[in-house]
Amino acid sequence: MFKQIVVVLLISFCFNQTKLQSFSTRPAGTYRYTMPEEGDLVTLLLRKSGSVVIGVELISRREQITVRYCFRGQAEGDRIKHITRVAPPYSPASDWESRQTLDLTELSLLPNETNLSLAEQTALEDCLSIFWR
Repeated sequence: MFKQIVVVLLISFCFNQTKLQSFSTRPAGTYRYTMPEEGDLVTLLLRKSGSVVIGVELISRREQITVRYCFRGQAEGDRIKHITRVAPPYSPASDWESRQTLDLTELSLLPNETNLSLAEQTALEDCLSIFWR
C-alpha cells in the first residue's frame, strides 16, 4: 500500500513539474503547439536547441497543410522573442520580418510522442535549412 501511494505521488509530482515547466527550460527537441483559428487549425512545429528556436507555422484546412511562415527566435520563459520570420517562397529577396514575440501560453502543447506527417517534416526541415547555421 505504501509503495502504491509513493508511486501515485511521484507520478503526480512529475506531471505537475512538466506542466509548470516553461518552454525555455524544456530539453532540446521538437515540439508541436496548436490553436484553432476561424475553423482551421494553426500548428507550430518548433525545434529547440538551447535557447535557439526554429519553427514553422502551418495552417490545416480540410486535410491540406499550408506553410504560413518559417521563423527563428530565442526562448525566454513561455515566449519566443526576437523572432525573424519569412513567408514562402524563401529567398534573400523575400519579405523578412523581425522583432516579433510569440506567447506560447495561448497555445496547446501536444505530447512529444505525436509523429509528424511527411508534409510537416518537410516544412520543418525547409525552415531548419534556412535558419540553422
